[in-house]
Amino acid sequence: MFPLLETAIAFAAAMLTASLLVSAVVQAIQSAGSYRADTVSGLLRSVIHGFRSFYNDPDLLAVDYVDPSSSDDLAPARGRVFAGERAFVADILADPTLHARGDSLSYGDDPAQQALLVEYISGADLIAIARNHAESAPVMQAADPVVRMANVSSPLPPPAESGSVTILARPGDEQLLLPTTWFYPKGTEDAVHKLQADKPYATLEKFAEYVQHWFPTFEATASQAFKNRIRRLTQVVACSLVILLNIDSVGLAVTLYRNSGGSYAERVPELQQQAAHLGVAKVDLEPVSTESSAQATPADPALLLSALDDPTLGLGWQGSAIVDTWCSHTGKCPSSKVSLGRWQTASATILWLFGLILSCALLSLGAPFWYNALAGLLNLRSVVQTKNEQADAIKAKYSGPSGPNAPRPAAAAVAVVQTAPPAIQQESQ
Repeated sequence: MFPLLETAIAFAAAMLTASLLVSAVVQAIQSAGSYRADTVSGLLRSVIHGFRSFYNDPDLLAVDYVDPSSSDDLAPARGRVFAGERAFVADILADPTLHARGDSLSYGDDPAQQALLVEYISGADLIAIARNHAESAPVMQAADPVVRMANVSSPLPPPAESGSVTILARPGDEQLLLPTTWFYPKGTEDAVHKLQADKPYATLEKFAEYVQHWFPTFEATASQAFKNRIRRLTQVVACSLVILLNIDSVGLAVTLYRNSGGSYAERVPELQQQAAHLGVAKVDLEPVSTESSAQATPADPALLLSALDDPTLGLGWQGSAIVDTWCSHTGKCPSSKVSLGRWQTASATILWLFGLILSCALLSLGAPFWYNALAGLLNLRSVVQTKNEQADAIKAKYSGPSGPNAPRPAAAAVAVVQTAPPAIQQESQ
């Protein structure tokens, strides 16, 4: 049982090493590509789009529900809708309250760059920022062409998070119009009149009610979309690493079993440090000795690559089994001794391809899975060792002494007879 268990531990450690390398590459791509910021931008566009659709905005309905029999040009309406969504996202994400002071000073004139720095926003924050824009934007009265500024309300404590029973709208929000640039490309005087006449729902009160009710749904949808995107990226990176390093799971398992796991499990403390730096779920592995423990270092892809280059694993293309198989089949390699037949080569190739596909699937499970699997196997080994030690101790206790100095049964019987009372000794004679 122990050779098989040691093989499983070494296999899980190898998969964890490769998964950590995949996680490091995915995190680098995610950071360089601003995946979280793009998700927040998409979330905000969904919110303003859903808000307008909920109140049957004519421009939005014309774009979303195209009438095949109509010959109207939808380009102007589509342009207004998209321009309004972009303006809404830019205004929200460029708000100074979402940025550190240094970032505001560095990118104050570049809203697009500021938007890349925001990776999270709550429903309550969204309503508060919308209120700031509604109160500071010029509002046009229907009978008065003079532009006036809305009265800024006195500061209040931050409202509760969206989805709670606390009402996030305030008295007077029904009189505040949302910025016209969120609905029309140009926030002119005519745009204000059109907003009042054509979009009476565009008030801060209606927006706050909508966000409080629907923001949790938009947030959950955006979170799931982000997870799916990262999962697809992980699969692509995992399969690329499998091909690059020729990670054949079947061949790896066979190699480790022949070596009874080898010494690869000794890398567990090192892998534990790398996993902690990459944010992998923290699960208690076997206690690490004081001598082997060190300060956690930043996740190092080069270190993980060197760990995968361990001779115990037999990974890589040089000297691999599939290369030797085809060399033997073609006879072009000087080192090939026995020429393999067509069916032998085909079966070895199919098994190798199956190992690559299996490796892609296993690495796509993610580093947390293999971290937990390795922890479970190490705990199982500890339990098995403890049980075996207890069994050996019980066996040694009840088996009695053995060897040339142990008393023989006949001598013990004579000793018993000699120590018996005289009456019993006479009877025995």
